[in-house]
Amino acid sequence: MTTSIFPSTTILSVPQGWAKDRNTQALQQELGCSSVVDGWTPSQPLTLGALHLTHLCPQRFSANVPELYRLVSRGWN
Repeated sequence: MTTSIFPSTTILSVPQGWAKDRNTQALQQELGCSSVVDGWTPSQPLTLGALHLTHLCPQRFSANVPELYRLVSRGWN
């Protein structure tokens, strides 16, 4: 596993009901994020090093995610 001195900035996009809130701490640790922004929307700024949780479909905002941020999406067709 590669370790970085900079925390990872991640947007996690999964449909409602996928237990984002229940698994927040495990997801934060697994993805290497220093904090959590719950209920993130594309109109909000991205926080460096944070795990941004959203239930919005990534097609709505993925084109506007800068390269230094990681977009993780699950459960979308």
